[in-house]
Amino acid sequence: MEKEKLMKIALCSVPKSGTYLISNFLIELGFINSKIHLNDNEYSDYNKASTVNEARKTPEKFKVESDFYNTINKIKENQFAVGHFSTFNKKHLSDFKTIFIYRDLKKCCASFAFWTAKTTRWINFENNSDWRKSIGNKTFVSEFLEEHGKSLFSLFNKTVPWIDEQGILKVKFENLIGENGRETQISEYERIIEYLSIKISKLELESKISNTLNKESLTKVSSNVDYDFYLNKVFMKNFNYLGLNKLNKKLGYDKFEDKFLELKNKIFNSKNLSFYDKYWILNKKNKNSWSYGITIVDNLIDNYEFKTVLDAGCGSGDVVRYLLSKGYIAKGIELSESVLRDYAQDLLNKGIVSQGSLKKIPYEDNTFDVIFSSEVLEHIPEEDISDVVNELYRVSKNYVFLTISLRPSSNFNKYHITLKDRNWWENKFFLAGFIKDNAVVEKLQSIKLGASNKEILEIGPTKSHIHEMDWFIENPPLSFDGELEPWYFIFKKNEK
Repeated sequence: MEKEKLMKIALCSVPKSGTYLISNFLIELGFINSKIHLNDNEYSDYNKASTVNEARKTPEKFKVESDFYNTINKIKENQFAVGHFSTFNKKHLSDFKTIFIYRDLKKCCASFAFWTAKTTRWINFENNSDWRKSIGNKTFVSEFLEEHGKSLFSLFNKTVPWIDEQGILKVKFENLIGENGRETQISEYERIIEYLSIKISKLELESKISNTLNKESLTKVSSNVDYDFYLNKVFMKNFNYLGLNKLNKKLGYDKFEDKFLELKNKIFNSKNLSFYDKYWILNKKNKNSWSYGITIVDNLIDNYEFKTVLDAGCGSGDVVRYLLSKGYIAKGIELSESVLRDYAQDLLNKGIVSQGSLKKIPYEDNTFDVIFSSEVLEHIPEEDISDVVNELYRVSKNYVFLTISLRPSSNFNKYHITLKDRNWWENKFFLAGFIKDNAVVEKLQSIKLGASNKEILEIGPTKSHIHEMDWFIENPPLSFDGELEPWYFIFKKNEK
């Protein structure tokens, strides 16, 4: 990574639109957080806070009255400061790179409600309201808006005009978290590094994005909020009455294209579709990335003899097709009807792949020389894992070769719903009756058992996923006895 020159950065955001996210990314890029929170006529100096909780719950302790010009001059080169300030102060930012981050104001309101309840902020300004007691009820956010709507409008109205300013970078929160697809997410972060004149490889960028999304912060609110539950008709009535809908349209929301994105998100939240169908529907554009398993299969073909193979969780069927082209007797099973219908209908018609659950694999005992599965088990609920592993044991004849992600996914870990360390997964397979076969492990790699994490990561067959390796080098799992990458597992069936 290369920076052309030292600079100072001012980050202005609509409140609750992901200030922490950009802050974490800037730190990943090597910038220093000044811990000064900017406002028009005051600032908060969180350098004086002894703990994060102290800063969260008693922000008034750290407030200092000061005009914006004097405050901004406290920021040094290679530092950044965040805040919610008006466009009037742009004249003081000529020496700064200015980034404006915004978000759908409806979701900002919901996040603000949870944040205020969590930190007990604004409690001194309330009129004997019971809205805090209604958390978890569908009226929670609308009651919060009734109590504090005018204050919210004032905060939003101060920052929204930045959307019309020239010569600054405007960044959309929904893009940063991957809500509009992986390609859009990467592109949004690329815009940031281009604006800051930073040269970085795409693989390194993906690593930094992953680290950014999974860091804790001062103001982060849980990503598991069910917005559709809270942003109901009563909420919208208050939202429109306060004029927040007009500010939202100024930011570009609540227009036709956003209705389409809302529909897309409702697909994911639909109770009538399986988790896997939602995943494949929303990730159709990324089909080229679905064949990650082929990079491992080649290594398997070169180093181990087998005839029959099952791809457990075959997705679009790419690995099955590849194995068939090499002369193997290959089958696949996949839970998502959507992906099979769209990309493997011919394989379905021929009975080569089938739609179904790994909890009930439609084959006889000891059918396959090899069971192969790539990036599947982490998407299965924890309570189903034992049943799935037992089924893999039942239909396997010799070995299972798997990759199981041990790290959070992007988009606030929406997809990796069973996130466990390597020892946890190994114990599940041992309990089912599998054992390790070190001879096969060594045959499939040119590295010796007991090698360091970094040595293994640099030589393993899946090194095309370099951003995974960077993450593991910084966040090493428990000891894994030098077996390929820490997320690659090999087990042998031990007849009971």
